[in-house]
Amino acid sequence: TEKLYYKSCNHILKTTKKFRKEFEQEADWLKIGFHAYSIGKRYQESDEEEIVRDYKHFLRKYGKIAGRKSIAHILRLEWFEGNEASLSSLRKMKREPVKAYLAADDDRKSYYLSQKMNEYLRHHRVYYDEKNDITFYRTDLRLENVEDMEVKLKEFSGKLQKSLSDYLVVFSHESKMGSKNVEKLITLCRWAKENEYIFDSFERS
Repeated sequence: TEKLYYKSCNHILKTTKKFRKEFEQEADWLKIGFHAYSIGKRYQESDEEEIVRDYKHFLRKYGKIAGRKSIAHILRLEWFEGNEASLSSLRKMKREPVKAYLAADDDRKSYYLSQKMNEYLRHHRVYYDEKNDITFYRTDLRLENVEDMEVKLKEFSGKLQKSLSDYLVVFSHESKMGSKNVEKLITLCRWAKENEYIFDSFERS
């Protein structure tokens, strides 16, 4: 899933609608998700009206470019931040409600979760907030932070039968996808194929 800013991606906002059909045809694996209104925008202290307004801006524009089928309903917000009222409001939206969030790959606090909730998430990789009907998935790997992919994969192989058998959440920034990280990704994909992972939209897993 490609996570995008609304305001900062002017080159994308000017994209023609001529490829909309192709986006929709590939929507089973390629999704476009809201990240924030602009670079540096953080939703930890904002009110619910602000994030709903920003998200609706995103839906209107990218829905025209890529079609509603391509819109992601599992998001990774800027800095993994968002207060409870804001995220609850996105969950309750009638059109394109957000049902889950991808949480941090490190030990930082993710979204509005308490310390106890975050600890559970770090150990179990998934946390379901029954009150707000929102699921949080821990990010397993950030490509640019992996020094040696072969070593990391040996670590994963040891956990495979216990906790990594269902899915693997991998994250990187487009700006970091130079030749070194591309090689890491290729190595990871080969390992994933050997271990019978399916390359697919996380929303369908």
